[in-house]
Amino acid sequence: MWRNYMRGSNAPSIRVLHVPFNTPYARKTIPSGVSLANGMSNVPELATVEWAASLNNLHQYDICHVHFFERTSAPMLSDCLRRCKEHDKRIVATLHDTFPIHGCDPHEYAKKIQILVEEADVVVALTAGSAKEIQSHYGTPRSMVRIPLGCVVSPTDPNWGSGAYLQTPVRFAAFGSMRRNRRIDLLVRAFENLQNDIDSRLDLLLRPIGTTTKRDLEIVRGYESSRVSLRIQSIISDEEVAEFVAGCSILVLPYEWVCHSGQLELAFDMGVGVVAPNAGYLREQWLLSKRFVPRPTFFSWSTLRTAEERIGVLASGLRHAFEGVQSPRLDHCEDGGEFREHRRREFATFLGTYGQIYRGLVGRTSC
Repeated sequence: MWRNYMRGSNAPSIRVLHVPFNTPYARKTIPSGVSLANGMSNVPELATVEWAASLNNLHQYDICHVHFFERTSAPMLSDCLRRCKEHDKRIVATLHDTFPIHGCDPHEYAKKIQILVEEADVVVALTAGSAKEIQSHYGTPRSMVRIPLGCVVSPTDPNWGSGAYLQTPVRFAAFGSMRRNRRIDLLVRAFENLQNDIDSRLDLLLRPIGTTTKRDLEIVRGYESSRVSLRIQSIISDEEVAEFVAGCSILVLPYEWVCHSGQLELAFDMGVGVVAPNAGYLREQWLLSKRFVPRPTFFSWSTLRTAEERIGVLASGLRHAFEGVQSPRLDHCEDGGEFREHRRREFATFLGTYGQIYRGLVGRTSC
């Protein structure tokens, strides 16, 4: 998907190292006039900030673009950024999450954000709400730019908008890494609470991570039933994800806590329904595409204490979304072609803004 797109660039003027590079967001952030350092000779695709700060590697790039940093300690992050800057390397930090999604200590995570806000040459926020939160809690960065998350599948991709929204049985789906904030266990129990006369199924595509134990895998495998299918893969490509989502009616985001979500944008791209928590800045993300996509089924469970209460709320959300699939999508304000064009313009602005940031940091234009 984005891998083929990014390799098409033949203007290697500014070398950008993405830390890390294993996300669709990083893979699409290759503006004109910029070359990707990741994967080039002697540069690992999954370069870390520790790798970027090594004296042997500093000559391999011009800009270090930090996306995720939860597994790097605050002292190490500070030391690495200091070494990069001492060797005239520029730092861009896109703060995807203002709260740790893997469940590390929130106080430690806050220290890391503070370090990035103080040390980065440019801080990028994905929503107005998160920008306000960052400035309120950590002060005003040297330069802050708001760039909406935008498309996950390129609007030029032939599979864009190919979701099977209207189908029988209605297919709920959830996918992603087996991290702490993604409550697949509660989703399965909520789905099982739906009456058997509801013609539906639940498909799961999950990826183990470093903290996943054998016991975790045993529990997950126990979710399979006549109505629940499961695939577990150590690597899931962008293309596999797009195909998986395109085949569903409703994508479920069972986040216990969340800041922003690429999965929400992916559901919009593919034209499928969404069940998502009323948390973080997901509602603001939807408002940016409100003219073109149906309203997600939002549910609120952050203040609920017991698992049973959360399961009940999520089950109600699933039922509401199921009922929505049974009727025409009257809340669409524009047709798919209008949304595709909107995504094209949005993506062009995305690349243009990042291009200005990168060029400004190396002195080619004003940032």
